[in-house]
Formats: sequence, structure tokens, C-alpha cells
Amino acid sequence: MSSFIKLLLSALFFSTTRANISDCSSGSSLFQIINLGLSPTNPVSNQPLYMTVEFTNPGPEITDGTVTTSITYNFIPFAPSVEPLCVNTQCPLVNGFNDRSTNSTWPGSLKGSVTSKIVWTSVDQQVLLCIQISVKSSDTKNIR
Repeated sequence: MSSFIKLLLSALFFSTTRANISDCSSGSSLFQIINLGLSPTNPVSNQPLYMTVEFTNPGPEITDGTVTTSITYNFIPFAPSVEPLCVNTQCPLVNGFNDRSTNSTWPGSLKGSVTSKIVWTSVDQQVLLCIQISVKSSDTKNIR
């Protein structure tokens, strides 16, 4: 492969290695998002990926509910998982400001496109929060 093509492919891969987080509730969730963010925007294998999630809860205080997580990896959807809300985040979710920012290590084995939709629901089935995370990761070390 020519040097020019290697350079072009590297530039394309680096330009598409991006992380993005967004509110997927269309304004219909109880919680009002104040700040969402992922850092770094270019995830690095086996390095931390920080997620900022700040919101306000207008009330009532939330002490129970569920988290539904849907994942699509390289355009292949996996069955959603449903878990108790307070297993995944500190409860109660108080009236007013809440910060549920966290970090995890970006797996070195994941290459390609990963989309995760996380929906928090109260015990009476009201959507509390919906966020979608999209990460595109590629390995340019294997280009020859």
C-alpha cells in the first residue's frame, strides 16, 4: 500500500474515532439535563473514558426504579438489560441538582462502532432520564 494511501486511511480513521453523548428523551423525561459530556472525545484503548451527567430533579425524590441499557456493537443490536436503578447509581436522587458523573476504562478489544442507550425509569414507569452514547473506535496500528 502506498504511503499516500496509508496517510489518507490514518487520517480517516483518526477523524472518525469520536465519542458523543446526547439526551435522547426529546424533552419528555422528568429530569432536566444540565450537562452531558464524554472525555476524551477520542477514546484510547485501556484508558479512562469520563462521562459527565448532571441534571436537576424537580421532585419527587427518587428511591427506586429501573435502568434499561441497550447496546449496538458494529450495527448488531444486543438484547437490552434491565436492572434496579439504585444498583447502578447512588440513591436517593434528591430534589434539585444531581451529579452522576463516572468513569470507566475503554476496552482495548472494542473496535468499531458502539452505541448505548440508557433509560432510567421510575417505579410508576415515568422516564426519568434517557442518554445515548456513541463511540467510534478504530485501530490504525494494523494499517500496512
